[in-house]
Amino acid sequence: MRLSVVDDPDTAQVHVRAVEYGCYHFRVHRP
Repeated sequence: MRLSVVDDPDTAQVHVRAVEYGCYHFRVHRP
């Protein structure tokens, strides 16, 4: 899984969706 949402604009969109679904906890432990 690629959690580098800051490096991938497309993945950033997925991250936005993840936050909307309340899945923000998947990068809480990320720097």
